Amino acid sequence: MTMKVALALLATLILVSFAMGQREKSVLLTGDEAKRLSKQCSRDSPSDFTNVWVPSEDDIRKMESKLSNISSLRAKCCIEGASIASPNKWYLQYAGLVWHGKRVIYIGAVGRERPTTFERDEATGTFKEVPNDNWKKFAIVICDGGNAWGVIYDPQTGKFSDLSLNGIG
Repeated sequence: MTMKVALALLATLILVSFAMGQREKSVLLTGDEAKRLSKQCSRDSPSDFTNVWVPSEDDIRKMESKLSNISSLRAKCCIEGASIASPNKWYLQYAGLVWHGKRVIYIGAVGRERPTTFERDEATGTFKEVPNDNWKKFAIVICDGGNAWGVIYDPQTGKFSDLSLNGIG
Protein backbone atom coordinates (compact mmCIF):
# COMPACT_ATOMS: atom_id res chain seq x y z
CA MET A 1 0.00 0.00 0.00
CA THR A 2 2.78 2.47 0.83
CA MET A 3 4.43 1.84 -2.55
CA LYS A 4 1.16 2.78 -4.31
CA VAL A 5 0.87 5.93 -2.20
CA ALA A 6 4.48 6.87 -2.95
CA LEU A 7 3.96 6.34 -6.69
CA ALA A 8 0.73 8.35 -6.62
CA LEU A 9 2.52 11.17 -4.79
CA LEU A 10 5.41 11.11 -7.27
CA ALA A 11 3.00 11.20 -10.23
CA THR A 12 1.17 14.15 -8.66
CA LEU A 13 4.44 16.05 -8.15
CA ILE A 14 5.46 15.45 -11.76
CA LEU A 15 2.08 16.67 -13.04
CA VAL A 16 2.22 19.76 -10.83
CA SER A 17 5.72 20.62 -12.07
CA PHE A 18 4.53 20.33 -15.68
CA ALA A 19 1.44 22.38 -14.87
CA MET A 20 3.60 25.20 -13.53
CA GLY A 21 4.76 25.54 -17.11
CA GLN A 22 7.86 27.68 -16.92
CA ARG A 23 10.90 26.34 -18.74
CA GLU A 24 14.15 25.69 -16.90
CA LYS A 25 15.80 28.13 -19.33
CA SER A 26 13.48 31.04 -18.52
CA VAL A 27 12.61 33.38 -15.69
CA LEU A 28 9.94 35.98 -15.02
CA LEU A 29 11.45 39.22 -13.74
CA THR A 30 9.27 41.62 -11.77
CA GLY A 31 9.47 45.14 -10.35
CA ASP A 32 12.67 47.07 -11.00
CA GLU A 33 14.28 44.17 -12.87
CA ALA A 34 11.33 44.00 -15.30
CA LYS A 35 11.79 47.73 -15.90
CA ARG A 36 15.54 47.28 -16.41
CA LEU A 37 15.04 44.47 -18.95
CA SER A 38 12.97 46.80 -21.15
CA LYS A 39 15.83 49.29 -21.48
CA GLN A 40 18.21 47.56 -23.87
CA CYS A 41 20.95 49.65 -25.47
CA SER A 42 21.98 47.57 -28.51
CA ARG A 43 18.52 46.90 -29.91
CA ASP A 44 15.03 48.34 -29.94
CA SER A 45 12.99 47.46 -26.85
CA PRO A 46 9.77 48.71 -25.26
CA SER A 47 11.54 51.30 -23.11
CA ASP A 48 8.53 53.63 -23.44
CA PHE A 49 6.36 51.32 -21.30
CA THR A 50 4.06 53.00 -18.76
CA ASN A 51 3.79 50.34 -16.06
CA VAL A 52 4.69 46.77 -15.12
CA TRP A 53 2.40 43.84 -14.31
CA VAL A 54 2.88 40.19 -13.33
CA PRO A 55 1.72 37.67 -15.95
CA SER A 56 -0.10 34.61 -14.64
CA GLU A 57 1.33 31.11 -14.84
CA ASP A 58 -1.27 30.46 -17.55
CA ASP A 59 -0.04 33.48 -19.56
CA ILE A 60 3.52 32.16 -19.35
CA ARG A 61 2.54 28.58 -20.19
CA LYS A 62 0.56 29.67 -23.27
CA MET A 63 3.37 31.93 -24.44
CA GLU A 64 6.02 29.26 -23.98
CA SER A 65 3.93 26.76 -25.96
CA LYS A 66 4.20 29.16 -28.93
CA LEU A 67 7.88 30.12 -28.73
CA SER A 68 8.62 28.34 -32.01
CA ASN A 69 6.39 30.93 -33.74
CA ILE A 70 9.15 33.50 -33.19
CA SER A 71 11.10 31.81 -36.01
CA SER A 72 8.66 33.19 -38.57
CA LEU A 73 9.39 36.82 -37.62
CA ARG A 74 11.98 39.02 -39.34
CA ALA A 75 13.91 41.57 -37.28
CA LYS A 76 13.09 45.24 -37.72
CA CYS A 77 16.28 46.23 -35.90
CA CYS A 78 19.30 46.09 -35.68
CA ILE A 79 20.20 43.28 -38.04
CA GLU A 80 17.27 43.95 -40.31
CA GLY A 81 15.60 40.90 -41.84
CA ALA A 82 17.35 38.37 -39.58
CA SER A 83 15.36 35.59 -37.91
CA ILE A 84 15.80 33.32 -34.90
CA ALA A 85 16.20 29.59 -35.46
CA SER A 86 15.07 27.40 -32.55
CA PRO A 87 14.01 30.09 -30.05
CA ASN A 88 13.22 27.28 -27.56
CA LYS A 89 16.96 26.66 -27.16
CA TRP A 90 17.65 30.14 -25.72
CA TYR A 91 17.81 31.31 -22.12
CA LEU A 92 14.98 33.83 -21.78
CA GLN A 93 14.01 36.57 -19.35
CA TYR A 94 10.39 37.80 -19.27
CA ALA A 95 8.91 41.12 -18.13
CA GLY A 96 5.22 42.01 -17.95
CA LEU A 97 4.87 45.57 -19.28
CA VAL A 98 2.03 47.94 -20.13
CA TRP A 99 3.11 49.20 -23.55
CA HIS A 100 1.01 51.34 -25.87
CA GLY A 101 -1.96 50.80 -23.56
CA LYS A 102 -1.77 46.97 -23.68
CA ARG A 103 -0.44 44.34 -21.31
CA VAL A 104 2.41 42.58 -23.10
CA ILE A 105 5.26 40.29 -22.14
CA TYR A 106 8.69 41.39 -23.28
CA ILE A 107 11.13 38.53 -23.86
CA GLY A 108 14.86 39.14 -23.66
CA ALA A 109 16.99 36.29 -24.99
CA VAL A 110 20.38 36.17 -23.30
CA GLY A 111 22.11 33.28 -25.11
CA ARG A 112 21.89 29.64 -26.08
CA GLU A 113 24.40 28.54 -23.45
CA ARG A 114 23.86 28.78 -19.71
CA PRO A 115 25.10 32.19 -18.54
CA THR A 116 28.54 32.06 -16.95
CA THR A 117 31.05 34.24 -15.17
CA PHE A 118 34.76 34.00 -14.44
CA GLU A 119 36.12 33.20 -10.99
CA ARG A 120 39.71 33.20 -9.89
CA ASP A 121 41.10 29.84 -8.82
CA GLU A 122 43.07 30.80 -5.70
CA ALA A 123 45.28 27.70 -5.93
CA THR A 124 46.52 28.39 -9.48
CA GLY A 125 45.85 32.12 -9.85
CA THR A 126 44.04 31.49 -13.13
CA PHE A 127 40.46 32.31 -14.00
CA LYS A 128 37.90 29.67 -14.84
CA GLU A 129 34.45 29.95 -16.33
CA VAL A 130 31.68 28.86 -13.96
CA PRO A 131 27.86 28.82 -14.17
CA ASN A 132 26.19 32.03 -13.04
CA ASP A 133 22.54 31.96 -11.98
CA ASN A 134 22.31 35.75 -11.51
CA TRP A 135 20.35 35.84 -14.79
CA LYS A 136 17.43 34.40 -12.79
CA LYS A 137 17.36 37.50 -10.55
CA PHE A 138 18.78 40.39 -12.55
CA ALA A 139 17.94 41.74 -15.98
CA ILE A 140 20.69 41.26 -18.53
CA VAL A 141 21.29 44.34 -20.64
CA ILE A 142 23.88 43.82 -23.35
CA CYS A 143 25.44 46.92 -24.88
CA ASP A 144 27.65 47.29 -27.95
CA GLY A 145 26.46 44.28 -29.92
CA GLY A 146 26.33 40.74 -28.65
CA ASN A 147 24.40 37.58 -29.34
CA ALA A 148 20.97 38.52 -27.96
CA TRP A 149 17.48 39.45 -29.11
CA GLY A 150 14.12 40.59 -27.84
CA VAL A 151 10.49 40.22 -28.86
CA ILE A 152 7.03 41.29 -27.68
CA TYR A 153 4.26 38.78 -26.87
CA ASP A 154 0.62 39.89 -26.67
CA PRO A 155 -1.30 37.52 -24.33
CA GLN A 156 -4.65 38.77 -25.69
CA THR A 157 -3.90 37.79 -29.29
CA GLY A 158 -1.34 35.04 -28.61
CA LYS A 159 1.02 36.62 -31.17
CA PHE A 160 4.66 37.72 -31.14
CA SER A 161 5.88 40.94 -32.76
CA ASP A 162 8.68 43.50 -32.88
CA LEU A 163 11.62 41.11 -33.08
CA SER A 164 14.87 43.00 -32.58
CA LEU A 165 18.42 41.62 -32.58
CA ASN A 166 21.43 43.25 -31.01
CA GLY A 167 23.54 45.07 -33.56
CA ILE A 168 27.07 44.14 -34.40
CA GLY A 169 29.41 45.80 -31.86
